[in-house]
Amino acid sequence: AMGNKACGALSGRKPHTPEPPSASAATAATATSEGSSGSGPAAGRRRSESLEWLNDLVLRLWPKIDLAVQKIIHDQVTPQLQESLPGPFKGTYFKTFSLGQKTPRLGPIQVCQREDGLKLIVDVDFQSDVNIDISAVVASIGVKSISLKGQLMIRLGPLIDEMPVVGGLTAYFNDIPELDLNFTGVGNVADMPVLYGLIKKQISQAINNAIVLPNCIAVPLATEQQGVDPALLRKPKPLAMLRATALRASKLPAMDWNLVGKSSSDPFVKVTVANDSWSSSVVKQSCNPTWSDEDVHDFVVFDQDQHIWLEVYDKDMLSSADLIGKAQPLKVSNAMAESEKALELSDGSKSCGSLQMKFQWLTLSDEVSPDIAGCVVMVEVQQLMAKEAASMVAKLGSQEKRTDTMGPSETAEPSEEQKLRLEVARRCQAEGLDEAATVKISGLSKSDLATDTRHGQSGPIEFQSIFYLSIPRKSAYEDEELTLTALNAKQKPFAESVLKMSELLEKKSLRLERLQLRAGEGSEAATCCSMEDSGAEGGEIAANIRVKLFGLTAA
Repeated sequence: AMGNKACGALSGRKPHTPEPPSASAATAATATSEGSSGSGPAAGRRRSESLEWLNDLVLRLWPKIDLAVQKIIHDQVTPQLQESLPGPFKGTYFKTFSLGQKTPRLGPIQVCQREDGLKLIVDVDFQSDVNIDISAVVASIGVKSISLKGQLMIRLGPLIDEMPVVGGLTAYFNDIPELDLNFTGVGNVADMPVLYGLIKKQISQAINNAIVLPNCIAVPLATEQQGVDPALLRKPKPLAMLRATALRASKLPAMDWNLVGKSSSDPFVKVTVANDSWSSSVVKQSCNPTWSDEDVHDFVVFDQDQHIWLEVYDKDMLSSADLIGKAQPLKVSNAMAESEKALELSDGSKSCGSLQMKFQWLTLSDEVSPDIAGCVVMVEVQQLMAKEAASMVAKLGSQEKRTDTMGPSETAEPSEEQKLRLEVARRCQAEGLDEAATVKISGLSKSDLATDTRHGQSGPIEFQSIFYLSIPRKSAYEDEELTLTALNAKQKPFAESVLKMSELLEKKSLRLERLQLRAGEGSEAATCCSMEDSGAEGGEIAANIRVKLFGLTAA
């Protein structure tokens, strides 16, 4: 039953209220190309299976996949890469980008049966012969091969009692896949380490933003009339929050040599779950550090097969941090059993001490009362009216989440009914009626009214992104502010809205339909929006952003 509930968040139907996981995991049937032995019904479920049909399907789809990835590189990776590079390299761009002819090999496969569908766990091994040529202003750099390995989850569900039987297909990585690039061009990586590192980081980030939880690729197969909600397929709902608190580490090796005193380290902990990473504070000059109660972070759990990656680093003032050691990755379903236990650290060849973490399983609730364990703010960024590519950033305290940089979509031809409603709205506006009266009479939404003036021009940017930002400390609830900022393709801010938590605590849920153009940012605002087509009054830009507050309750 525990395993059944673990997959409910991605099923496309309303999930059951999750329970805290136990140390024992749900069993799963496994089918591999090598087959399995045994007899009876269980052996029938584990019969030998071949994935050649799936590999053949990928081969046939590969040209289209290649074109889709080229678009991501052009629209998302290149602008972010240029912005992150130092001045002399800001003109860097991808002259050529092709995934090559070699396709990923898929398999073996595990099949997990859930109460509302199936989950396939597929090993992905991509050893490519890519053709990538990067112009870095002062030199040309090539990438001759990419290695990507990971476990791809494919959810088939919900199951319905009519054709097509499977309501939808959702694909995602629970954990960040391993990525390695083989560069050619200017000598080797040592010649231009900053540039190579940033290129790899941006490509990795593009993968994370596309298909690492909470991001997923969803394909609805059934209709809403058949009980399948496409929004729940595209936007997984969290099972719970996993609170990670850094407690202490013991017997860490000394990484810093000291002329005067004893050699020591300046350790900090880095925790990663899916595409969310958090680092604790640094404890100066200690090989047996103890962290404060403030060193805590809440991670969103969407699937109980997700892993927790624990690493301890030594902070350096003049260079990047040095890895001291890492623990064996933990499944979130096993985290409670390992809470406050000493986890052995290793650098790959030897033991490097131990780390103790505290883990708590927290459920989301609509109740926000003084005795809860914390709060979570859900920010759903749906649309932004802009002429050119832009992104949105949500910031709460030290936490910051951002969308991909995306361009406006072309407005689709309205239906006959929509045309009639738009005509009614235009007549209402011609008579001097305000927006509220026009919406009520025409039956249109405010975003529909804003879109009307843009038909045939650039349409709204459709982000359809959801962020979860937590506040683990009760004393900070009313003091915090949620800042929503719109950035242009150069990552320069041009509009924002600031929401006080005290207001959200009172209302629990609200929708933002306007962002204020930033004072003194006239040139940036003019680039991304104009008053005649922004759908808002002077000094504002139209948006569609939903904000909702949840309480956290210890299980």
